[in-house]
Amino acid sequence: MDEYASATSTTARRAGALLVTASAVTTAVVFTHPDVPSRIATVFEMIRAELPRWNVLHAFVLITAALWLVAGLFLGARLYAARPRAAVAGGAMTAVGSMALAGIGASEILLGKVAVGVGGAPGRGLAAQLDSGGAVLYLVPFVVMLTIGLAVLVGGLWWARLVPGAAAVAFVVGTVLSNPPIPHTINIAGQAVQLLAALVIARALTRGPTP
Repeated sequence: MDEYASATSTTARRAGALLVTASAVTTAVVFTHPDVPSRIATVFEMIRAELPRWNVLHAFVLITAALWLVAGLFLGARLYAARPRAAVAGGAMTAVGSMALAGIGASEILLGKVAVGVGGAPGRGLAAQLDSGGAVLYLVPFVVMLTIGLAVLVGGLWWARLVPGAAAVAFVVGTVLSNPPIPHTINIAGQAVQLLAALVIARALTRGPTP
């Protein structure tokens, strides 16, 4: 019994630490990411002028995707004993959403190479394919699953009385607001809310069930 309690406590601490780390890295990316216009010609000009920054930012998107994947698995592991269905469903959706987020990060790095390759001036045919997001939009429904999966996991932790309700609601609201096509200024505010809520959730996970 003591071994089980110790393992549960370790899982809870790691889940909280990973949640905060994933949220913190995501917040840094959102705060520093430029507000991307819808016209690809303007995007290419921006990328060509700031290619190193563009590549570093989207390398961090790949890191963020990996962090959310592992955080989702640990949150699911902590929740499983109390709410197994929510743990499995939330963990699975978080995993799918994380992989889609990684796909977008890799696509944006490739886009940088295309922008440089065409000298920052896409032809009419290429512009028609890439304006307003282009093919990346096909990944958006899968990325949305990351938000839904996290909401299921955090909601399950609340339902199991493992985290405060206010923190769970704030985390979900902040996560929703941090996603495009919501304006970038609101994305930044949403990420700040998400990070603060993640800190409260992590602390609560180390303390055990709430009254």
